[in-house]
Amino acid sequence: MLPQIQYDKVFLGKLKSNYFNAKALYETIKANAEEIQRKVLAENEFYETEDIAERMGKRGGSGKPERILDPDHTYMMDLDNELPRFIDLCYPEYVKAGIADPRGKDYIPEANAKDLMYEAEKQLVEYGIDIIPDEFGEKETLRKAVQMIKYRDKVLDLVLRLESGEVENYAENN
Repeated sequence: MLPQIQYDKVFLGKLKSNYFNAKALYETIKANAEEIQRKVLAENEFYETEDIAERMGKRGGSGKPERILDPDHTYMMDLDNELPRFIDLCYPEYVKAGIADPRGKDYIPEANAKDLMYEAEKQLVEYGIDIIPDEFGEKETLRKAVQMIKYRDKVLDLVLRLESGEVENYAENN
């Protein structure tokens, strides 16, 4: 007979609450930041560097610097001149939106929220490993395996499926 998993459903509910709320916070801040970045890119002209354009030309692109309109492509602009200007234009908008990182404009708005989400995820995964029976030394193997994203995501998925106490929406408590 397989051993049963014994765990604290209320505690698991708290861990799930922390994770879901941190994930929602991260995704909200990231979406707001990307919206601001898209607006700044649309209202101001930023182009790829000559070097990037040349490389893109070898891959079927035009070979001429293209205008950057996607926040995911800001790494293609001149990192010494254009990127600081882009950040200088975005930062006041982050402040207005209430999403600026308190450490200043050198940090992306979602940095703290991302750290918070990863910490909550880590706690859930660790708890998931802690509660499984250790008949054949599986815990140590799992602790090593979850360093790979694929296995960490699998353990996280399994832990999130476990029955737990109520999952709180922290935004409703304010």
